[in-house]
Amino acid sequence: MVADVRTHLFRPAHLEALQSVELNGNKMQRTSPARTLTILRRVVRPPLRSEPHKDRTLAISPVSISDNGSTWSAQSSSELWASATPRRYMAVLRQQVSFTRLHHMEGQNVSNEFFAVDAIEGTPIWYLQMLMTIKASGDKTGGALGLLEVECPPGMSPMHVHHWDDEAFYLLSGSVTYTCGDKQFEGGPGSFIWLPREIPHRLRFETHCKLLQICLPAGLEVFHKRMGEPAERRELPPPGRVLDVNRYKSLAEEYGIEIIAVPEW
Repeated sequence: MVADVRTHLFRPAHLEALQSVELNGNKMQRTSPARTLTILRRVVRPPLRSEPHKDRTLAISPVSISDNGSTWSAQSSSELWASATPRRYMAVLRQQVSFTRLHHMEGQNVSNEFFAVDAIEGTPIWYLQMLMTIKASGDKTGGALGLLEVECPPGMSPMHVHHWDDEAFYLLSGSVTYTCGDKQFEGGPGSFIWLPREIPHRLRFETHCKLLQICLPAGLEVFHKRMGEPAERRELPPPGRVLDVNRYKSLAEEYGIEIIAVPEW
């Protein structure tokens, strides 16, 4: 079956089921979506700005993709990508790959229909030293966003970078110092902060805090759930929890998160 690499490989089920990529006779095993993205960058070459407009199609090297016994071959570029700029190409590539995280929704069907939760509903988890309650997840919002209610003691989140998503916080109570790149902002109740992808950031909780975390697109809430554990009570987890740093960094990589410095509590 001859197919365009973008129309088939970027379907979430296909990318996440990807077992190996064979390029120029070299077979590379899939390890994570982040690793797959690295492979795709090598397989699919964006057009150069110096190339004439009429030649601005994406040149794709012959690649064989094995998906649980099924094989696709991609040997030509799509007309849909004619005149695409390198920046636009990579932006869409990152966006498409980010949707692959929906496969972690525990086998649930992804929907985009009306739903509502009240004040005491949601999925409570203990993540690091925080109590997080997932109020909206990608399987309910069509992958558009995730929303979490967060309660945490004084401390500091990890310095990290999101490569696939943007993040925002609305502070309900307490005091937080936000660092994003070379900018810093001290916020109190009612403050809002927008944290774009590709910029290192961290939060320092000066006091006991409650805030809303918004993830665009969805997926980050699933990382929190996988890294954390079901909360036994709707209160902060017991102090003194030990973080498995290796597992933390490895799991974060699956969601396009690069950990620069570990959290401090």
